[in-house]
Amino acid sequence: CRECGKSFPDASTFAAHQQVNTAEHPYKCGQCGKSFSLSSNLLTHQHLHTGERPFKCPDCGKSFVGRPDLCLDCGKRFQNSSHLIRHQGTYTRERPYEC
Repeated sequence: CRECGKSFPDASTFAAHQQVNTAEHPYKCGQCGKSFSLSSNLLTHQHLHTGERPFKCPDCGKSFVGRPDLCLDCGKRFQNSSHLIRHQGTYTRERPYEC
């Protein structure tokens, strides 16, 4: 990425990242200052501060701050949690696959 210097495992992940770089983030958390492009992402983020976990898994009973298929950084939804985990590697710089 020419904006921030990050590298990505594939073209689609890079394309999603470019949207994050260019998007406005008008919704700001009053507690920590982190900004979001969608108000729904700010609301989900605020659960981190309150400790509220409104999303419960029907299979295991575990509760979550946000939907398990939603990226809190960019708001993108995924078909399953493994795709979300792979996507989150764009923020952590994790590169599990070699050329």
